[in-house]
Amino acid sequence: MLRAPEARSANADWADRLRSEDFWQRMRSPQARPDESSRRASGGTRLEGPRRFSPIQRGDGERPRGVHLASGSYRTVCVRLCDGYFWPLSFATSRATLSADRRKCEESCESPVKLYLAKDAETPLEDMRDENGRYYRDLKTAFVYRTSYLETCKCRAHPWEAAARARHAGYAQASKASLRRR
Repeated sequence: MLRAPEARSANADWADRLRSEDFWQRMRSPQARPDESSRRASGGTRLEGPRRFSPIQRGDGERPRGVHLASGSYRTVCVRLCDGYFWPLSFATSRATLSADRRKCEESCESPVKLYLAKDAETPLEDMRDENGRYYRDLKTAFVYRTSYLETCKCRAHPWEAAARARHAGYAQASKASLRRR
């Protein structure tokens, strides 16, 4: 069965269109995007509107006593306090499960860590806040991991250290024991 030339070209050269600068210029151009009224008429997007974070009700950076976190879902990251290194925990956790994320964060690293969260999934790390409302960017060690290697700042022993060798020897022993039981 032969297809119409238009259909063949639409299916055959899509990669060429994606590589063309003209395609990406049109995608970046505000005129190429649908206007707000047409987007709202079609149902809009889930992340529409300004970014906001609501645990803080005051503008001075301190969380007032008795103010609880807003409902909804949060993106959470665990931050190693000695150098500011971070890793994601959840992308949509509820207020009720923040304590589980905090516990997971604390158990994931032997160095001191702290849970940081944001209401919006697109919030950059420097704008994320801890549970007391303090910004990551205000942490004394924020982004230190990008410029310095601190040998003592780690979550687990380095592979060449005795503690890591002992841990891996334990894995080998457990593996041998499980094979013998079969």
